[in-house]
Amino acid sequence: MVVSSFRVNQTMMLLLVLLQEKKAQIKAEMEKDEQLKSKASLSIPLVSEKQEDVSTARKTVFASSSSSEDCKRKRLDIKLQPIFSSSSTTDTPERKRAKIALLKACKTAKGTPAGKNVTVSAKVTTFELGIRRKSE
Repeated sequence: MVVSSFRVNQTMMLLLVLLQEKKAQIKAEMEKDEQLKSKASLSIPLVSEKQEDVSTARKTVFASSSSSEDCKRKRLDIKLQPIFSSSSTTDTPERKRAKIALLKACKTAKGTPAGKNVTVSAKVTTFELGIRRKSE
Protein backbone atom coordinates (compact mmCIF):
# COMPACT_ATOMS: atom_id res chain seq x y z
CA MET A 1 0.00 0.00 0.00
CA VAL A 2 1.88 2.93 -1.32
CA VAL A 3 0.61 6.42 -0.62
CA SER A 4 1.73 9.05 -2.98
CA SER A 5 3.41 12.10 -1.55
CA PHE A 6 1.05 14.26 -3.60
CA ARG A 7 -1.98 12.81 -1.80
CA VAL A 8 -0.34 13.30 1.61
CA ASN A 9 0.63 16.87 0.76
CA GLN A 10 -2.87 17.63 -0.48
CA THR A 11 -4.42 16.30 2.75
CA MET A 12 -1.98 18.31 4.87
CA MET A 13 -2.80 21.51 2.98
CA LEU A 14 -6.51 20.90 3.50
CA LEU A 15 -5.98 20.38 7.23
CA LEU A 16 -3.91 23.58 7.44
CA VAL A 17 -6.67 25.58 5.74
CA LEU A 18 -9.25 24.16 8.18
CA LEU A 19 -6.98 24.98 11.12
CA GLN A 20 -6.49 28.58 9.94
CA GLU A 21 -10.24 29.05 9.49
CA LYS A 22 -10.88 27.70 13.00
CA LYS A 23 -8.21 30.02 14.47
CA ALA A 24 -9.75 33.02 12.70
CA GLN A 25 -13.19 32.08 14.03
CA ILE A 26 -11.88 31.72 17.59
CA LYS A 27 -10.04 35.04 17.34
CA ALA A 28 -13.23 36.80 16.12
CA GLU A 29 -15.23 35.31 19.01
CA MET A 30 -12.58 36.40 21.52
CA GLU A 31 -12.61 39.97 20.15
CA LYS A 32 -16.41 40.03 20.33
CA ASP A 33 -16.28 38.73 23.93
CA GLU A 34 -13.70 41.35 24.89
CA GLN A 35 -15.85 44.12 23.44
CA LEU A 36 -18.85 42.83 25.38
CA LYS A 37 -16.80 42.52 28.58
CA SER A 38 -15.46 46.05 28.27
CA LYS A 39 -18.90 47.46 27.43
CA ALA A 40 -20.54 45.72 30.40
CA SER A 41 -17.52 46.17 32.71
CA LEU A 42 -17.23 42.45 33.31
CA SER A 43 -14.16 40.82 34.75
CA ILE A 44 -15.34 37.21 34.45
CA PRO A 45 -14.47 34.87 31.60
CA LEU A 46 -17.29 34.30 29.12
CA VAL A 47 -18.19 30.81 27.96
CA SER A 48 -19.58 29.83 24.59
CA GLU A 49 -23.32 29.74 24.10
CA LYS A 50 -25.10 26.37 24.18
CA GLN A 51 -28.47 25.42 22.73
CA GLU A 52 -29.88 24.52 26.17
CA ASP A 53 -28.92 27.99 27.41
CA VAL A 54 -30.86 29.56 24.57
CA SER A 55 -33.94 27.42 25.22
CA THR A 56 -33.81 28.18 28.96
CA ALA A 57 -33.55 31.90 28.26
CA ARG A 58 -36.57 31.74 25.96
CA LYS A 59 -38.62 30.04 28.68
CA THR A 60 -37.66 32.66 31.28
CA VAL A 61 -40.45 35.17 31.93
CA PHE A 62 -39.75 38.46 33.65
CA ALA A 63 -42.29 40.63 35.42
CA SER A 64 -44.20 42.76 32.98
CA SER A 65 -44.09 46.54 33.15
CA SER A 66 -47.77 46.61 34.10
CA SER A 67 -47.03 44.81 37.37
CA SER A 68 -44.33 47.34 38.22
CA GLU A 69 -46.80 50.12 37.43
CA ASP A 70 -49.32 48.46 39.75
CA CYS A 71 -46.70 48.35 42.50
CA LYS A 72 -45.87 52.02 41.99
CA ARG A 73 -49.56 52.93 42.08
CA LYS A 74 -50.10 50.93 45.28
CA ARG A 75 -47.09 52.56 46.92
CA LEU A 76 -48.37 55.99 45.95
CA ASP A 77 -51.82 55.17 47.34
CA ILE A 78 -50.27 54.05 50.62
CA LYS A 79 -48.09 57.14 50.73
CA LEU A 80 -51.09 59.38 50.15
CA GLN A 81 -53.29 57.79 52.81
CA PRO A 82 -53.64 59.92 55.93
CA ILE A 83 -51.73 58.74 58.97
CA PHE A 84 -54.60 59.56 61.28
CA SER A 85 -58.06 58.55 60.16
CA SER A 86 -60.36 61.46 59.62
CA SER A 87 -63.91 61.45 58.31
CA SER A 88 -63.53 64.99 56.93
CA THR A 89 -61.16 63.97 54.13
CA THR A 90 -62.97 63.56 50.84
CA ASP A 91 -59.94 63.14 48.60
CA THR A 92 -59.71 59.80 46.87
CA PRO A 93 -56.33 58.36 45.91
CA GLU A 94 -57.06 59.28 42.28
CA ARG A 95 -57.68 62.89 43.27
CA LYS A 96 -54.51 62.96 45.35
CA ARG A 97 -52.53 61.51 42.42
CA ALA A 98 -53.97 64.26 40.26
CA LYS A 99 -52.86 66.85 42.82
CA ILE A 100 -49.33 65.45 42.83
CA ALA A 101 -49.27 65.42 39.03
CA LEU A 102 -50.46 69.02 39.06
CA LEU A 103 -47.76 70.04 41.50
CA LYS A 104 -45.12 68.41 39.32
CA ALA A 105 -46.57 70.05 36.23
CA CYS A 106 -46.55 73.44 37.92
CA LYS A 107 -42.94 73.03 38.96
CA THR A 108 -41.87 72.12 35.46
CA ALA A 109 -44.19 74.49 33.56
CA LYS A 110 -42.50 77.63 32.36
CA GLY A 111 -44.14 80.71 30.98
CA THR A 112 -47.48 80.22 32.71
CA PRO A 113 -48.90 83.72 33.19
CA ALA A 114 -49.36 84.86 36.78
CA GLY A 115 -52.90 84.64 38.04
CA LYS A 116 -53.88 81.82 35.67
CA ASN A 117 -55.08 78.57 37.19
CA VAL A 118 -53.62 75.38 35.73
CA THR A 119 -56.11 72.52 35.75
CA VAL A 120 -55.77 68.75 35.59
CA SER A 121 -58.32 66.14 34.56
CA ALA A 122 -59.50 65.72 38.19
CA LYS A 123 -60.59 69.40 38.19
CA VAL A 124 -58.02 70.46 40.76
CA THR A 125 -56.65 73.96 40.30
CA THR A 126 -53.51 75.55 41.62
CA PHE A 127 -55.69 77.95 43.58
CA GLU A 128 -57.37 75.04 45.42
CA LEU A 129 -53.96 73.71 46.35
CA GLY A 130 -52.89 77.08 47.70
CA ILE A 131 -50.37 77.67 44.95
CA ARG A 132 -50.13 81.27 43.91
CA ARG A 133 -47.60 82.87 41.62
CA LYS A 134 -45.72 85.92 42.80
CA SER A 135 -46.88 89.04 41.06
CA GLU A 136 -44.15 91.02 39.40
